[in-house]
Amino acid sequence: MALGTNFKAVQNIKAVIGTEAVIGDGNLHGSGTWYQLPLIAPPTITEGEVALDVGSQQVGNYVPNKHQMKQRLDNPLWEIQLQVLGTSGMHDYCQGLFGLFGGSGTLASNYSPPSWTNGATNTFAQYPTQVLYLSGANYDATNVDQKFAGCVCKSIELSHSVDGGGSPTLTLTFVTGYRGTGVNDVAGLTISDKSNDDTAHFTALTTQRVGDTSSANYDILGYSYNVSVSRDIHRVGYKDTTNYEPYSYEMVGGFDVSGSVTFKKDSNLANINNYFTNDTLGGFKFAGTGYNVELNGLVSSVANDTGSAELRNTITLQGAGDPDTSDTIVSIDL
Repeated sequence: MALGTNFKAVQNIKAVIGTEAVIGDGNLHGSGTWYQLPLIAPPTITEGEVALDVGSQQVGNYVPNKHQMKQRLDNPLWEIQLQVLGTSGMHDYCQGLFGLFGGSGTLASNYSPPSWTNGATNTFAQYPTQVLYLSGANYDATNVDQKFAGCVCKSIELSHSVDGGGSPTLTLTFVTGYRGTGVNDVAGLTISDKSNDDTAHFTALTTQRVGDTSSANYDILGYSYNVSVSRDIHRVGYKDTTNYEPYSYEMVGGFDVSGSVTFKKDSNLANINNYFTNDTLGGFKFAGTGYNVELNGLVSSVANDTGSAELRNTITLQGAGDPDTSDTIVSIDL
């Protein structure tokens, strides 16, 4: 067989995402929209591999015995990671992580995960699962796209600074227990292209605060901030021995929420000192026209940076809230 003369150019890959109608069916919800994401790096693409289960070494054999090995089709969970610009509407993908909320991607103190059962009808407001296409990523000339059904958002990392063009960037990680398939669907989809939307430039943010995010007494001159929200998603069993689709997903343990902010050290820091030692819930907030990012919790560390012309402080917070309330721990509205 001769070498293939074609290849897959990384620059041709597009990521298209939408809310799923029924968990695992791969169809767009009736209230949903297909969105093309503004990728800034090639995605991490998982293929259809599964874990190899190796049994005990048999006495009398001096080499591995293939009969003691089995590829486990019943328990894989594939992961897809995307790096995108934080353009307008990106909170739609934070919604898949945080669950039921209002107009922004909000993680509330009383969060409870949705039901992720195979074949269940999705509640659109909760965004339980999503469908992800990687256009131009499949090797087959007639099926040029890769399709992943039943995707659950596992983590989001948001970073924003005066460097790197001053635009926010997001790293989104999805997992799915449904094997990716080769299709030729994307060309026929009606897609809302988010890749050309304006991004919020860091220097255009009009509100920058640490501590009491509702008071102008806590205004700062910020240089950067980041927010990280993650959780563990496990699959539960399988429904059949043909495709080995998962019976359901479960969220194991709680959210891990953290973030940090770097800003100019000045007289306003005296107001913030109260949050360093008194177990007082505080946070940071960066907002502008059509843009709002907020993290609330407890200060876990404070550092001084002396590598610049002016002193800079970096405050790290552990996201937290009162589970008896619906207080906001994280809010991302881009």
